[in-house]
Amino acid sequence: MPDISKRCPVNGTFELTGRCNLSCKMCLIRVDKKRIEELGLRERTAEEWIDMARQAAEAGTLGLLLTGGEVMLRPDFCEIYEAIAKMGFLLTLYTNATMVTDEIMDVLERYPPHKIGVTMYGASNETYERLCGNERGFERFVDGSGKLLKLPSLFDIRTTIVQDNLADLQKMKDFTQKYFGKDKVLHISRNVVNSIRDGIECPR
Repeated sequence: MPDISKRCPVNGTFELTGRCNLSCKMCLIRVDKKRIEELGLRERTAEEWIDMARQAAEAGTLGLLLTGGEVMLRPDFCEIYEAIAKMGFLLTLYTNATMVTDEIMDVLERYPPHKIGVTMYGASNETYERLCGNERGFERFVDGSGKLLKLPSLFDIRTTIVQDNLADLQKMKDFTQKYFGKDKVLHISRNVVNSIRDGIECPR
């Protein structure tokens, strides 16, 4: 039998929140404050996330993914990110790119993530409103992505295709190459599954 005490957790994922500023119909994890309270749960504090990252680093973890929900929705995101970044992880950041503030960019410019994964849900504000409940979602995605592109980070562009954004697929592919670079490919999720952990959406 192998000695599991010598195993090293090389990579890890921190889901900082299940909340999101978008209400995408196919989201499998989104919860809101009301749902969290109904379940008798709470989000971990910044101090708890930072302590867990410290423990992961001491255990030998090299790569860490910070994801949500939408990680930038947390008012303490900068505090969490900066503290974890200083620990020397190869950081990956997943975001919908609609909440990129100057304060967040200041931290990311000082401590650039190794990789950024942005998710695009349509090629117009109309599609974002229909699918995500945000009437300015696309323009905010374009603005936020433009800021993130200034970082020396690797970039992935992802989407999930459902009935409400299928007509935008080719436009999203064209936009990806025009805006992010001719070498970039729009990665399409192959799975749309039912909500987990009492999420509040009904994927379809």
